Amino acid sequence: WRSASATQITQLTRQLAMLLGAGLTLPRAMALVEGETSGGRVQKVAQQIRADITVGKSLAEALEARGKQFPPVFVSMVRAAEASGTLPEVLERIAETREREQKMRAKLISALLYPSLLVVTAIAALLVIMLFVVPRFTVLFESLDTEELAGALAGHSLAAHGYATEGPEADALAAQARLALRGAAE
Repeated sequence: WRSASATQITQLTRQLAMLLGAGLTLPRAMALVEGETSGGRVQKVAQQIRADITVGKSLAEALEARGKQFPPVFVSMVRAAEASGTLPEVLERIAETREREQKMRAKLISALLYPSLLVVTAIAALLVIMLFVVPRFTVLFESLDTEELAGALAGHSLAAHGYATEGPEADALAAQARLALRGAAE
């Protein structure tokens, strides 16, 4: 079966810390937590922990039996808290730490989402240009006569730089451009 989410485990931890802090015994607190959980997965985890505690296991042993649901550092802190008698305080600290980690993870994901979206959009735009736009220009340029293209480019270039675009001087420059293109094509 799938495991309970990290947020659900953090809520379970906080509820257990509050109930133990109020003076309830561990089995009674687990029974109340089990009754308060609304999700099927986290409720099953709570049931299993309560069952382990009922047969005499410590809370740390019950958590450890749940595998990846409770990280080793979580289990170790609970084991130390049980030995020192500070279980409610330690569970509260664990819940606070997990909540900070979850908030930080959410901020990191949202911070990386926008740049990732920009990169994907840029790649998509480049693909569209390379697959659809460039081939159309290639066909267009292949169908043009190179001498017509040289004359048009020379005329636009001359006009852009303030030279005459008509008359003998412009014709001579256009002829030079055609010769240069013909030489490059050969």
